[in-house]
Amino acid sequence: MDQETMAWVKKQAEQLAKRSTDDQERALLLAVIKTVEEQGHRLELAAGELDGRAWGGKRI
Repeated sequence: MDQETMAWVKKQAEQLAKRSTDDQERALLLAVIKTVEEQGHRLELAAGELDGRAWGGKRI
């Protein structure tokens, strides 16, 4: 999922959570938001690791 899609999913889940009157539904939506945020963070870390490995090279 790209950044744009993750932002859209997060925004939609936030809007639905605000309007929800059901506690279980709200809890699910808040979990979706947290998962999207964590996925974004993990993708960022993975990209940084990949970049670091690409530039690292082998030392003799």
